[in-house]
Amino acid sequence: MINFKSVVKKVEYADLHLHTNASDGDFAPGKLVKLCAKFNLKTIAITDHDTVAGVEEAKAAGEKYNVTIIPGIELGTSQNEREIHILGFYLDVDNPTLIEYLAEINTKRLRRTELIVESLARHGIEVNINKIIDQAGDGTIGRPHIAKAMVEAGVVKSYQAAFNQWIGDGAPAYEKKSIQRPEELIEIIHEAGGAAVLAHPGTAWSEFEVRQLKRSGLDGIEVIHPRHTKRTSANWQRIAFESGLLVTGGSDFHSEKRRVNPLGKYIIEQKYVKQLDDYCRKKIDA
Repeated sequence: MINFKSVVKKVEYADLHLHTNASDGDFAPGKLVKLCAKFNLKTIAITDHDTVAGVEEAKAAGEKYNVTIIPGIELGTSQNEREIHILGFYLDVDNPTLIEYLAEINTKRLRRTELIVESLARHGIEVNINKIIDQAGDGTIGRPHIAKAMVEAGVVKSYQAAFNQWIGDGAPAYEKKSIQRPEELIEIIHEAGGAAVLAHPGTAWSEFEVRQLKRSGLDGIEVIHPRHTKRTSANWQRIAFESGLLVTGGSDFHSEKRRVNPLGKYIIEQKYVKQLDDYCRKKIDA
């Protein structure tokens, strides 16, 4: 069974689900790597939403702090009102297919942001779109940036209140994101030489559905995640082993303010990283 213990000195663990300020995390890639080093994390994956912009800075910091960096990403879509997230690992960040897809999806992200701001305005809530764009900087723009702008404008008291009351799924100013089939996301990741892993399946997915995704090319399951109980993780680990799928896990860390997913708690052993690495190397050599 995967070790659920917190990181202990001189024991090597990995966190394969981390976000930087290249998407909706609080920390610059270099600062995040430094923080991970303090938690004795030997290997980490940078898995920002719809961007690989933070990978190179993270790699440079990894050399400085002796942390191995896996270039990754988290791609999202929805199906039948269900959010679907696919993690990609060991990506060629310069792959033309990946670059073209990310340019297209981030244009759609900006348009969705504009539509949400327009919807908020119809409800009498004014937030400045230019400030939201500035807040996103060079990273992928999204609802977290709108939420922060709403807090700064005094419209809501907290980030979570912005989602709960206005911009979360099904809320008054919610706008649907662009939709791709999960198989398309898997294909994009494979085109970039990576392994595609179903993120935080929790209890929303059935074993049958995951086996269907495997037939479409899914390579693994995120077994360890803050949303998973020990029983849920054990169940997904069993399914992964029986289905011949890779096992990954991580904190889904964004910020120290989010206490539900702190660094150093949701980790996996290095043997699972080796399995992932070996798998991707064999794909390249095939």
